[in-house]
Parts: sequence; C-alpha cells; structure tokens
Amino acid sequence: MQFSRCLLAEVFLLLFSSIICASKADSNHISAPDTYVHGRLLRGADSSTEEDRGLWTELKSGVKTAWWSRREKSAAYVKAKLKLTGLDDAAMKASKNYHTYQVYLYKVEGLKLDKWVYGNMDTSSKVWKRFGLGQMTSAQRKSSPKLQTYEHFLKKYDDAVYKHGFAFQFPESKPEMEATLRIWEATNRPESYVKKLLKIDDGEDEFDVITHSVVTYYKSEK
Repeated sequence: MQFSRCLLAEVFLLLFSSIICASKADSNHISAPDTYVHGRLLRGADSSTEEDRGLWTELKSGVKTAWWSRREKSAAYVKAKLKLTGLDDAAMKASKNYHTYQVYLYKVEGLKLDKWVYGNMDTSSKVWKRFGLGQMTSAQRKSSPKLQTYEHFLKKYDDAVYKHGFAFQFPESKPEMEATLRIWEATNRPESYVKKLLKIDDGEDEFDVITHSVVTYYKSEK
C-alpha cells in the first residue's frame, strides 16, 4: 500500500509539472498575424506538437523509472526494456533511451542512499570512509564516480538535517567540508542555517576559527 501511494504521488507530481509547463507555454503564446505565410504557421504548429510529444515522453519516462526502481527491477531487465542490451558504451550513449536508463540508475541509487540516511543513520564521515575517499588524491577524487555518489548521499543527508531536524555531524576533514559547502551552495541554504550548524556565534566550538573562514568562503560563492 505504501509503495502504491508513493508511486501515485510521483505520477501526480509528473502530471502536475507537465500541466504547469503546458500552461506557461499557452500563456506566453502570441497568435501569428494573418499576414504570416502559411509555411510559418505550419512550423509553429509543428513546434507546439513536438513540445507536447516531448512533455508526454518525459512523463512516461518518469513513471517507468519510478516503477522499475521501486519494484527493484535489475539493470539487465531495464536495459532489455529500453533496447540497450548488447550495445557498447558509444552505441548506448547515442541511443534515445540512454537518458531514461541514467534516470533509472540515479533513482535506484537514491533509494539505497535513503536507507543509509533514514535507516542506518549513517553520517557523512562514515560514508566518506566507506568509499575510501580519504585515501585518494584530490585529482583521483574528482574523477571518481564514488565522489558523485557521496555527494548524492550528502544531499539527502543535508535534507534530513535541514527539513527533518536530524543532528548535524561536523565533517572530519577539509575535503569533506568542501563537499558539504558545495551542497549548501547548490541547494541555496540560508546563511542562518549554515551558521547554526557551524556554531559560529556561540564562541564555544573548537572549530570557530575554521568555520568563520568557511562561511566567508561560502558567502563569497553565492
């Protein structure tokens, strides 16, 4: 039952988004004067039809990826459904279905990370160590898919802190702190929220000197 409600909610959000997009397109539409040549009018109609098709395709893609991920369908199953089985990397990336496959993988990863955040109560430093990111050089981290997954986790972890009152665990290293800063910047967290987490104004935290410079850096990047 819970799965059905989640799926219906996601379908509703996708439908709502498509309706909003269509409404915005209609409100911004200016009728072509009668003096326009017939060919231009046809191109305008074709453009509108293509946009509608694009919205419908995006909607179907979102519903399918939500269904596959929540039903724990395997990557092999999804590849077969998207006609990607047996393709090499270049051919797969050239396929019109490759984006849908990437969305599916991201949603599967997100469901796993939700369990780490809300089930295991994992902290950002625990996941950092689990991925061995501290043993990598800066260049190795930047090119590692593990860093992307870590930042995906970090976004969910920070959402739990910001939206649901989870306790914030201060990062144990500078690279971890830099990753946290990137998430705060990307999600446009309020300065008051950042200062509260870093305990800048209480004068008691051992990280006072570091965190003052951190927030200065954070503000300068806005």
